[in-house]
This record gives sequence, structure tokens and C-alpha cells, in this order.
Amino acid sequence: MEFRRDISLTKQFLAEAQAAAGESDDALTSFRQSIASLETDLEEDDSNIQIKDDLAACLIHVGKLLNAKGDLMSAADAFSKAVPLAQGVIDRSPFNVRYKARHADSFSEAGKFLVKLSKSETGQKRDATAREACDNFRRSVAIWNELRANGTLSAIYTGRLEEVSRLILTKCP
Repeated sequence: MEFRRDISLTKQFLAEAQAAAGESDDALTSFRQSIASLETDLEEDDSNIQIKDDLAACLIHVGKLLNAKGDLMSAADAFSKAVPLAQGVIDRSPFNVRYKARHADSFSEAGKFLVKLSKSETGQKRDATAREACDNFRRSVAIWNELRANGTLSAIYTGRLEEVSRLILTKCP
């Protein structure tokens, strides 16, 4: 299993580089290969927090890429799987700063996507999606503020706290 995780992480790093280079189709393929491997590992050991963390991060990346391509339904599927996984990682490792920072970003990315998705919806569905977006933004800010209060918020993340706080002010009631 450890060997498979190493290959999965390599695929993840490759996918991130491909995405940064604008090769979104190749990046999606690499992320999906990583996800398949991580899901196999998770079937063997569903208590492994590192695998859940890696899987949540991959799903967030896939959601972002699909969102950018305009495939909102597939992006929604990726985000809907990633957010509970990310929350589970934080719940199981409440003192792990790396997990918290990574998933504070996950929640804000899910919130940004949900804002976009809500614009394509109407009525109560639109309102529910917008509320879910705001819940994700607030979850992200709560994590960033907790890290700041504990003295563990790195300077590189201060801008992210400010960005998500602005999103709450502009997108949430």
C-alpha cells in the first residue's frame, strides 16, 4: 500500500504541474489516476488519515479544474466528495496544522464553486446552494482564525484569511 501511495503522490505532483502549465486534460487524467489508487488504498485501510487527506486534496483539484472547464455537475460531484473527507481529516487530527491549512483552502474553494453553481440555479435550490457556499467560507475562516489565535498561522496564509473574509462580506448575508 505504501508503494501505491508514493505513486499516487507522484501522480498528484505531476497533475499539479500539468494544471499550472495549462494542460487541464492531462492534469485531470493524472488526478483521476491518483484518486483511483487512493480509493483502492482506502478500501484496504479506511482509517488511514493520510490517504483521506490526499484523496480530499485530489478531489478539490479535480473540482477546480472541472469548474474552470465549465463542467459544473462533475465539479459538484468532486466537491461533494471532498468536503466531508476534508472535514473528517480535521476532526480526526484536530492539532495537525498542515491538515487544517490545506482544508481551510479546500472549504474556500468549495465555497467559490458553490457561488458559481448557485448562479445557474433558481429559487430555493439557488438559496440553499448559496447558503452552503457561505457555510464553507465560514468554516474556512474559522480554521484560519483558530490557527492565528494559536500562533500557527504562517504569514503565507494571512492573505487567504483576508480573501475568504472578503468573500463572506460580499457573497453572504
